[in-house]
Amino acid sequence: MQWTKEDIRRIEGKFDSFCKAVLRNYARDWYRAKQRREKNEVLFSELPDNHSLEPIHIDPISSAEKYFFDDLEQSIAIENDALAQALHSLSGRKRQIILLAYFLNWTDQQIGERFHVVRSTIQAARTKALKEMRDLLEKRRRAMIRRISVDTILNAKKGDESAIQTILNYYKGYMLELCKFELYDASGKIYVCYDEDLYQELQFKLIKEIQNRFELR
Repeated sequence: MQWTKEDIRRIEGKFDSFCKAVLRNYARDWYRAKQRREKNEVLFSELPDNHSLEPIHIDPISSAEKYFFDDLEQSIAIENDALAQALHSLSGRKRQIILLAYFLNWTDQQIGERFHVVRSTIQAARTKALKEMRDLLEKRRRAMIRRISVDTILNAKKGDESAIQTILNYYKGYMLELCKFELYDASGKIYVCYDEDLYQELQFKLIKEIQNRFELR
């Protein structure tokens, strides 16, 4: 079948949205099922040596990324997917600085007092964090230009291993973000971890849904 350029752009865009929805929805359901099985949260320092690492915050995948500051007693909802991923890529301290500065309108002086550092330290950290976010967003923009081709989609639906691997590699970063969680030790130090079980299931689920449900129409 001959595809026009408009058809190709539409199909590739539709495929990208389809894949992200599959991954996002499956991760959300996976975490919620896990939440039902686990009623007690534990500190990283309290885990026995043979205990696998588990996320201590609940339902991190939602229709809007949310960041909650206990001392502020205020939740911040980020609904833009690209912005949420950029924020996720930052360290905990940098992310808090950005949220406080640009979503709660705190000054560098106020943020510095919160973290017990001078204003210039916050200004430098904020500038660096913004650069990291801009770089990530630009990288994402370029990646969006080079979407999965229609030929690769067709071959993956037929079970071609090379095409399947191309798709898995393309969405690897997105899947890892969905698998990421943080653990805290008794001193408050943050450990960024990835759930390998969820990562494996996301890969299987994505290919299964592409082959069984995605239609090039």
